[in-house]
Amino acid sequence: MLLALFTVMIILPAFQVVGAFPDLCHRTYFGGVNLECKFKGYTGFKPDPDPYCQYTCTGRGTDDEKYSLPEGICKDGHVICDANGILKLKKWKNGLDKRKNMICE
Repeated sequence: MLLALFTVMIILPAFQVVGAFPDLCHRTYFGGVNLECKFKGYTGFKPDPDPYCQYTCTGRGTDDEKYSLPEGICKDGHVICDANGILKLKKWKNGLDKRKNMICE
């Protein structure tokens, strides 16, 4: 019984993450925006871009700030999730991950 409980505790978080971000496109987008906001000193962000493809960083007092997404990632307020859009998202996110790794070393 204890082994079954341990197994559920290990596997459940993986399913929760998949449920929260059901596809690669949005997982990559949310991960990138999260890193960008943290680099700027914020603790969170509003998940959806506005009609001008700007995301909002939050959690630094009352000064929520908007920042533009890189070109080709968003159009008319929607993240582009076709093959080309996902490629651009991955490139953007990989660059952010490299910056994070350089800071954390």
